[in-house]
Amino acid sequence: MPQTSAAGARSRGWLPPLLACLVLALVGAAAGLVIGESRAEEHEATSQLLARPSSAATEDAASTGATTPDGLATAAAAVTRRASVLSAVQAQVGRVPDGAVTTRVLAGRGVLMVVARAERGAQAAAWSRALALAVRRQVIDDTRADLRRNAESLAAEAGRRPSPEQRAQISALRSAARLTVPLQILELGTLRTVDRTSSATFAAVGGAVGALVGLLLGTLVALTARRRRRGRDAGIVTAVPELQGLPAPLVGAVPFLPKLGRRRSAPLRLADRDLDGFRLLRRNLDDLVEGTPGLVLVTSAEPAVGKSVTAAGLALAAARGGLRVVLVEFDVRRPVQADRLGLQERPGLADHLAGDATPAEVLQRVAVDDVAGRAAEATARGGDLVVVVAGTATTEVAPGALDAVREMLAFMRDGYDLAIADAPSLLTSADAGLLLDEADVVLVCARPGQTSGAALDAAVDLARRNGRTGIGVVATAVTSESDPAGLAPRGD
Repeated sequence: MPQTSAAGARSRGWLPPLLACLVLALVGAAAGLVIGESRAEEHEATSQLLARPSSAATEDAASTGATTPDGLATAAAAVTRRASVLSAVQAQVGRVPDGAVTTRVLAGRGVLMVVARAERGAQAAAWSRALALAVRRQVIDDTRADLRRNAESLAAEAGRRPSPEQRAQISALRSAARLTVPLQILELGTLRTVDRTSSATFAAVGGAVGALVGLLLGTLVALTARRRRRGRDAGIVTAVPELQGLPAPLVGAVPFLPKLGRRRSAPLRLADRDLDGFRLLRRNLDDLVEGTPGLVLVTSAEPAVGKSVTAAGLALAAARGGLRVVLVEFDVRRPVQADRLGLQERPGLADHLAGDATPAEVLQRVAVDDVAGRAAEATARGGDLVVVVAGTATTEVAPGALDAVREMLAFMRDGYDLAIADAPSLLTSADAGLLLDEADVVLVCARPGQTSGAALDAAVDLARRNGRTGIGVVATAVTSESDPAGLAPRGD
């Protein structure tokens, strides 16, 4: 018993220090909050541009002379000091204080970061966004102007009877002068709160207490952030591959959305930030073709890489932006959109192609306000989303269905601002080839760690051999932990 009592006393001896630490932590936290009221909070906004030099510029040493992604990104950073760019920024957001906006290049990745700091988050975001867009526009204009000069110089040198090789070079340069986009948008004005400046009184009076409070709060924040990240990125452990050497421009890196990746028994609801990556993908589509694309074909090299999730997310983001959008599921052998969007499985496209349903009977309207949870804003913008699901699953398309497919494609183009075709994988189904001739843009989805480089090359080559020039690659299921450089857009 005496030994037990001593042990109990020693155990109870730890109680006062623990209580004292708790009291000091609470006092320190209260002091920190009071002093923090008098300190200015600073915000940082980041925009990122991905450099992709034109192949024509590389062969002819055109443009600014930057023939590598890092070289082009470095040259673009120098453009930020050009008078025309500064004037464009000032006309849009007013005068930007010296030192408020900085740039740096992510070596080895060809990414230009434009970082702005200000006390107001909206101000920092506006500065970063305005400078990034002004630099991008200037670099595009400079590059296209140099390509046009190179084309005319070569044409003058060749004379009236150019050789076939010269004619091909001139045609390639003129085409690049119309379509090349050397800087692609990865991120625009993403905000975060940066460190605050401590006062001298707080540092002198609360040193030890502040350290304890900082340790406790830092541990809590770290654990909370880790749990949130794990919940957001559950099931994804792969890494984003190197962005160099892709067979077509990388036009998007979209996140993993568990809500769009499983069957549903209730209406789908997505937070507004869930669609950020798909909004940037929608914006980048305009860089692949002249004008606004009417029909976008979403496909992949292999099945099960997130193709249908990408098609649905792109459709929802475009509709949330105010467009009239139609999404048609042409993958009648592997139908998934009805389950994932909470729609009726039949009738669908396969039933229409078989003559069992009229076009009007297969249209299903999706309430965009219910999906994104912003009824008032969706109504004000006038967004509209109509979906045609695959319908009755089948192993073969009915004979003579080609005319019905063409009628459906014509209906998609004529009645909507943007038409999206969720097509089968290019290398595993012949059905996708029927759609290539009609598409304005072809998006080939590739999942990091799963899609092989050879399969991706073959899929893009197949699209090109069918005469498609507006081709882009979309990295799917990209997460914050698998994307250390921050190339994938993400919400707060």
